[in-house]
Amino acid sequence: MPRDHLLDLLPPWLMFVGTVALVLLSIYGGIFLARFRRRRSITDQETSVSAIVGATTALLAFLLAFTFGLAASRFDARRALLLDEINAIETTFVRTGLIPKPHGAAVRTLLKEYVDIRVELARHPEKIE
Repeated sequence: MPRDHLLDLLPPWLMFVGTVALVLLSIYGGIFLARFRRRRSITDQETSVSAIVGATTALLAFLLAFTFGLAASRFDARRALLLDEINAIETTFVRTGLIPKPHGAAVRTLLKEYVDIRVELARHPEKIE
């Protein structure tokens, strides 16, 4: 396997030292820039605070929109599953008319009991054992 990249040629300890130096230089550069801007303008403090408040509010709005979007999609999925189950029960109930008399009536009775149990569990989900 050829080692063509610069990162492959450098030893790991040198990459570590270089990364730490880059991070420290970035921190000190940010501190220097902040002190320079603070000395240059005192009235910018109010605008920087309002910018931070605006950015935080925008982030909160984004999170709320994302959360409501997820909740709405879950609600729609649950509704679709419920409609599919209702359609399946209705189709089964109609098709029991094709079963001979004594057995068809028994199947319809079982379906009615199942629907009653499903409705009861939907009203009181804590009864699930």
